[in-house]
Amino acid sequence: MIDFQSALALIKSAPRILFTTHARPDGDALGCLGALESGIHAVHTPVQTQLLLLTPCPDHYRFLLGQDPWVMGQNLTEEQVKTGRLDEFDLIIVADTAAKRQLPGIGDYLTARKTGVLVFDHHLSHDSIGAVRVIDTSAAAAGEIVFALFQAGGWPIGPFIADALFTAIATDTGWFRFENVHTDTLTIAGQLIACGARPDVLYRRLFQEFPPERLKLQARMVETLELHENNRLAVMHITNDMLRETGARRSYIENFVNEPMQIGAVEAVLLLVEQEDATTRASLRSRCNLDVNAVAQVFGGGGHARAAGVTLNEKLPIAREILLAAMKAALVEKQ
Repeated sequence: MIDFQSALALIKSAPRILFTTHARPDGDALGCLGALESGIHAVHTPVQTQLLLLTPCPDHYRFLLGQDPWVMGQNLTEEQVKTGRLDEFDLIIVADTAAKRQLPGIGDYLTARKTGVLVFDHHLSHDSIGAVRVIDTSAAAAGEIVFALFQAGGWPIGPFIADALFTAIATDTGWFRFENVHTDTLTIAGQLIACGARPDVLYRRLFQEFPPERLKLQARMVETLELHENNRLAVMHITNDMLRETGARRSYIENFVNEPMQIGAVEAVLLLVEQEDATTRASLRSRCNLDVNAVAQVFGGGGHARAAGVTLNEKLPIAREILLAAMKAALVEKQ
């Protein structure tokens, strides 16, 4: 059992709170931020709050946030962070990560700040960020931890918060189909539905309201599909040209990595995405006892045993060869 009392005391004592999460925020990260901000306003007054995103919020997740967030590079610069702009906040809450590499622009500041930082996370990879750290690697999503905080504090959960936390948990579990789902996950989901969460509305909003450009990009990606190691390893890529030619946004790429799992023989997937600065972002997935977190950590990345990510300071063709070799070696070692 996690003791939430230190976290609750820290929140109660802070009149000015900043909420943030990892770059390229997903449903778990944004659902946690939306729920925490709304919940704290309901029980802790007066309080001033501000959301900070390190990269822009994908359009289909915008409904999870109760206010317009600051975006790093638009409303806040790294130089301002270095000169103490965030010191005005009594508390900074970081959700869904405790890894410095996932916090560009503020990672060094958070590491150096010894007080007034609260972390909620469920990942295996983390650094020494946070004066108070609520980390449960057995949780299917950070949303489960935030739900437990609400219970520990006796905070009310209305429809908005229920939708936010349901989204957090459902998206990080592949809508409850990944192996990280456990009995508590489904119990919490049921409780959130009782509080007003709407699974049908949320699913349609998250997965059935995309523009045609997303499907065009997905089709181009599938054309790059290669199978290795007797069809056990699927490899795909997305280039900047593919994004420009289809008119798709980078945020549409979320969940593309799971497409090859439709192939029965596939045990692991590697998706490489060319970045605007010529580096390469890779997503790694597995559905066997292959630990992709261990593979990603070799190159400075991390995540979960079945889902991880890493950025290589190499152009896509070189990054592909490096990570393809690593994934092949991991599969051979697993045999």
